[in-house]
Amino acid sequence: MWSAVVEAREADTPHALQALDGLARAYWRPLYVFRRQRGSDHETAAEDVQGFFAHLLGRDFLRFVQPREGRFRTFLLTSFTRWLDDQRDRAHAAKRGGGQSLIPLQEFDSVCGLALSDQEAPAEAFDRRWAREVFDSALARLAEAWAERTELFLALRASLTGGANGEEYASIGSRLGLSEGAVKKAAFDLRAKFARIIREEVRRTVRDDDAVDEELRYLIRLLRQ
Repeated sequence: MWSAVVEAREADTPHALQALDGLARAYWRPLYVFRRQRGSDHETAAEDVQGFFAHLLGRDFLRFVQPREGRFRTFLLTSFTRWLDDQRDRAHAAKRGGGQSLIPLQEFDSVCGLALSDQEAPAEAFDRRWAREVFDSALARLAEAWAERTELFLALRASLTGGANGEEYASIGSRLGLSEGAVKKAAFDLRAKFARIIREEVRRTVRDDDAVDEELRYLIRLLRQ
């Protein structure tokens, strides 16, 4: 994530802009949830997130931002909060960033009815949604990697978050024409691949390898709560 920002700052290339587009798609839902938890309605939250990413892509922002130690999500949330504070005295129409839209507004409609919690602080809601986005992104990559074994992947997907017993493996094998041992081996391989992908996803959001394990533990805790 830091490299995407640095590349976009140093070169206005299609690859750099594609990287920033990926950044926006990875974080717009956590930022949207954060804004909603702070009391905004759906339309305001959607427009604020769009406006912030237009600001983030602006040359003034990119010119002065410097990669720093720590978590990228912390930097992004701090930047979003500061941007919101700066917008308080500005015309609402200016928030949209002159019409620049990374995320089509209709995509925000898919989360319009997202359940919010009165007991959860906005920053906690942001982190929880971040954890879900990392998990879902890793799951999508895993599904793509197993595209030639889609039926087996769908049968074993539940084993990623909970163990399966021998009877379940035998049942899957019987249905798919595989031995119980073959299904067990496939489940082991699936979990190992998923663990590697999750680690890669988390590594993209921190500055060094030492922070990955701590971040992984935090992500797992958020998903289990």
